[in-house]
Amino acid sequence: MEPSDPARARSTPIQGGTSSLSHRRSARIGWALLVGALLLAGAPALSTFFLADDFFLFARTWAGDGPDLRPVLEDFTGPWQGRSGIPYWRPLASLGWVPDVLLFPANALASHALNLAAHFLTVLAAYRLARRLFPAAPPGFALLAAAVGAFGSTRAEPLGWVAGRVDLVPGALLLAGCARAIGWMRESPSGTIGGPLALLAAALLWKESGVVGPLVLLGFDLAAPGTARRNARARLYLSLAALWVAWLGARVLALGSLGGDVGGALLQSARLASGLLRSLATSAFPFDPESLGSLAGGARLASFALACIVVASARRGAGRAPIAGCLLAWVASTLPAAPVPPIAGLGGSPVLYVPGFAFALLLGAAGASAFGGSRARRRLVAVAMAALAGIGAVSLRLGLERWRA
Repeated sequence: MEPSDPARARSTPIQGGTSSLSHRRSARIGWALLVGALLLAGAPALSTFFLADDFFLFARTWAGDGPDLRPVLEDFTGPWQGRSGIPYWRPLASLGWVPDVLLFPANALASHALNLAAHFLTVLAAYRLARRLFPAAPPGFALLAAAVGAFGSTRAEPLGWVAGRVDLVPGALLLAGCARAIGWMRESPSGTIGGPLALLAAALLWKESGVVGPLVLLGFDLAAPGTARRNARARLYLSLAALWVAWLGARVLALGSLGGDVGGALLQSARLASGLLRSLATSAFPFDPESLGSLAGGARLASFALACIVVASARRGAGRAPIAGCLLAWVASTLPAAPVPPIAGLGGSPVLYVPGFAFALLLGAAGASAFGGSRARRRLVAVAMAALAGIGAVSLRLGLERWRA
């Protein structure tokens, strides 16, 4: 119906524009706060020297008085870093440290700064993906979801070790590839399929945990609103299947076998199931007693309560597809962590880097439905998400201080 009051009719577009302007201003403030919190939480990493595996990485690419990039090229045709006893084929991974070797060798500050920059790119990719998944929510809410994923104890190891870049970069590539693929299937009839395929394939070639990329994408694809263009979904997933088969063949050629005791691992399904459940819990509430001491239990309980508030705030009848799809993506992203045996504290936690963001997007899917409800409900969800990010930021800083010590 048309407004009966001409003055009201004229003011309607202005009000809409004012609301949009307010959302953009809030998003800019949110980004400033997020960057500031990330720098504050990540500051201990900048004053950390090289650790353990970091020395080995750079020793391979330094000969005499200058860089030697031949070992980087050897990773394309053989096991990663020449470790024949470990079934890793990661042809792109060693490229991640080439800037360190060529531009600022032996500069720990610059190397850790690059890790923080890679982590920020993952946060940006998570934000772009959240905007695809929750377009009806304001940009600030997508930023809150990305912020929840940005912080937490499982980020301390990949940020505290320069070697952790092997998890940071493929995380950014995988999330960016999912966001690009969802957009291509729904909005880009004249666009190229090469963009999302290249990003997802690069994540796989960087680290083998990217093998779950198509399943993670499927979850986010099911969660995203809108209908995919005719044949677009089939083209994308069939192309991914072909690339993954090619990757498997190249891996066999490089390693001489599939690598690892695949059959033995599959037979231990009970251990894998318990490992998956443990990894899911750790990726959702990653609080390390070695970093937080007696505060770990309280932080875990508080975060669990805040997550329950977000989930409970979801409006009934708002649709279960976004939550179910993000749940699938979270579980799929955690599958590579299932065979990892339990380690004291959060050792080995870099494999939970992507699952942490996937869980944040799952909470976002639950909380986004509140934006169709009352203002009180929206505020409650926003405060709970912001509190989760704040607890995670403190946890990350304490974890990084432990690595620095």
